Amino acid sequence: MQELVEDTSSVKSSLFKQRCMHRTRSFWMLYLAILICCIVGLVVFVGTWFGHKQKDCDCSRGSKIDLKTWEGTKQGFQNITRLIQNLGPITRDDSEASCKEVIDIAIIGTGLTGSYAAYRLRNFNKKVTVFEQNKRIGGRMYTVRMPGLEDVPLELGMRRMTLKFKNLDKLIGELDLKKREWSKSDLANASKPKSFHHFRGITVQEADLKNSLKIPYHLADNEKNKSPTEILQLMRMMCFADPNVTDYTQASIKNGRKLYQLGMLEYMLNCASTEAAMFVKDSAPLYGFEQNVNAATQLPAVKTLHEAFDKFQTLTDGWDTLPKTLLDKFEKESKRHKVMQQYKLKAMRNVGQQHLLSFEVNRTWVESVCAKKVLLAIPLPAVKEVDYPNLHTKEFQQGFLAIHPISYLIMYLVFENAWWEEHLNTSVGHATSDGIISSIYFLGKYAKSNWKATNPSADQRYIVSVFVFNENVKLVRDMNIGTPYKENLGIPEEVTPSRTAVQYIMKEIKTMFALPNITDPYAALNFEWSRHAANDQGFGGVNWNPGYKWKDVIAKFRKPVNGRDVFILGNTLVGTTIAEGCIKDVDNFVRTYFP
Repeated sequence: MQELVEDTSSVKSSLFKQRCMHRTRSFWMLYLAILICCIVGLVVFVGTWFGHKQKDCDCSRGSKIDLKTWEGTKQGFQNITRLIQNLGPITRDDSEASCKEVIDIAIIGTGLTGSYAAYRLRNFNKKVTVFEQNKRIGGRMYTVRMPGLEDVPLELGMRRMTLKFKNLDKLIGELDLKKREWSKSDLANASKPKSFHHFRGITVQEADLKNSLKIPYHLADNEKNKSPTEILQLMRMMCFADPNVTDYTQASIKNGRKLYQLGMLEYMLNCASTEAAMFVKDSAPLYGFEQNVNAATQLPAVKTLHEAFDKFQTLTDGWDTLPKTLLDKFEKESKRHKVMQQYKLKAMRNVGQQHLLSFEVNRTWVESVCAKKVLLAIPLPAVKEVDYPNLHTKEFQQGFLAIHPISYLIMYLVFENAWWEEHLNTSVGHATSDGIISSIYFLGKYAKSNWKATNPSADQRYIVSVFVFNENVKLVRDMNIGTPYKENLGIPEEVTPSRTAVQYIMKEIKTMFALPNITDPYAALNFEWSRHAANDQGFGGVNWNPGYKWKDVIAKFRKPVNGRDVFILGNTLVGTTIAEGCIKDVDNFVRTYFP
C-alpha cells in the first residue's frame, strides 16, 4: 500500500513538473513572439526614418525624426500588443467566450446588398452595424476619377442599367440621384453606335452577322443567314421537349436530359451544329459560354445577346454614389447605427443565441463583436473563407461546389484623338473578340482636361474601356508588374497598369482592326476582380456549374443554419441581373423576417 502511495505521489509530481514545464515553455514562446515583433517594429521604424531622412532632409545640416513617423511607429507597437491580446476569440473554445455588448444586427459588406439592407433596416429600432473589409465602400460599385478628368466617373465595377431594372430605377428615384445615357458622344459628326465582332482572324459589323457569306463559319442550311440570337431561338424550338416552358430548371431537351444538368456549350453542341455553337459562343464572349456554365441559369440571360447600345443608362455622379447615399441615410437615422471600415470578418462562433464575430482590423489586430443576427452580404467564395464550423459541413461544401467564380479585368485607355471615329466611322460603339480581349467599348469624348496635352491644341480626352475575362486575366496579371505605363499623372497606384500590359492590350486592338499605326493612349488605368488579385478588393462575378438547381442551392444558403439567425444575401444567389437581384433579395428578406 505504501508503495502504491509512493507511486501515485511520484506520478502526481511528474505531472506537476510537466505542467510547469509546459506553462514555462508557453510563457517563453509568448515572450519570444513579443521580442520578434519588437525587433521587426524597430527595423521598420529605422528603415522608415532612414528613408524619410534620405528623401526629405538636408543631411548636411542634420535632421530630426518626424513626429508623424514616431507616432506611426508607436501605433505599430500598440497594434502588436492588441494583436497578442486579442488572438483568443479565433482559437479558444466557445464555452470560454462571452458577449459583454451585443448589437442587434451585424451586416458584413457594403456593396449594394449590404448598404441597401442597412438602409431598409434603419428605422426598425435596432442597433445595426455594417462592417467593410476595405477602406472604401461600395463593393463592385467602384467609381474612380483621373486627375484632370474629375468630372468623368470611370466605373471599375457596375457600369450601366436598362429600363428593365425597375426596382433599381425606383430606388434611384427615391434617393433623388441623377441618371444619364451610359455613352453619349458630342462629336461634330457623331454617328449611330456600331458594334463589331472579331473572330477567326476577321472583323465584321453587327449587321453582317446575318450574312453567312461574310462570317468565317460553315453553318447548316437551316442556320444560315441568322443572327446568334436567332440561332439560340432555333435551338430552343428544335431541341426543347417543351418549347413553351418558362421554368428553365424544369426544362428538358428531347434526348431526355434535364437542362440544368448541361453546361451552355454542351447544350448548344446537343442542339445545333458545332459551327453554329462556336459562332454563338464567339460572338458573345461575356456570357461565359466557353466556361460551360449551367444552361438553365444562363439561357434566360442571353435571350437578347446584342442589346441596343443606346438603351443603357448610368448614374451621373458614378455608381458608388448609390451605396454611399444609402449608408449616409442609414447613419443619420440613429446614433446607434455605425459603419466600420477595414474590418475583415475572419471567424464566427455561436455563443448561446448570439454570434461572436472576430474581425481583422486594418490588417493588423483582431477585434471581436457579438450580434444577435448576422447578414453576410458578400459573395459566396468570400463566405467560404470565413472560419465558421456550421458552414464547413459536408452538405454545405457540396453547395459551394455549385458556384462558378468568374474573374475579369477592366482597363481604361485615354486617348487624345478618337481614332475609331476616323477609321471605324463611329463615335461610340462596341466590339467583341475571341482573343485575349473579350470586349471593347468606345465611350466618346469627354470634358476639357487639366493635363498638359502632347498636342497643345488638344483639349479633350477620348476614352475606351477594355475587358479581359477568366483564364486570360492571369495572362494580363503576369504582365502587370514592372514600370508603370505613365508616371507623375497622379493616378492611384492600385489602378495603375504596367507599360508591358498596356502595350500588349494595344497590340491586340491594332490586330483586331488591322490598324498598326494607332497612337498609344495618353494615360491608362486598370483593375482586376478576382480572388487572386493583389488589391484584395473583392471577387469577380459568380455563375453556376452544371448539375445544380440554383433555387435548391438558394434555399440551403438563405438561412444556412437551423436555429441560428445567420443569413446569406447577395447577387451570387439571386439568379438574375446583379443590381436588380440584390434589391429584390433584400426586400424579400425584410418582408420575411421583419414584417
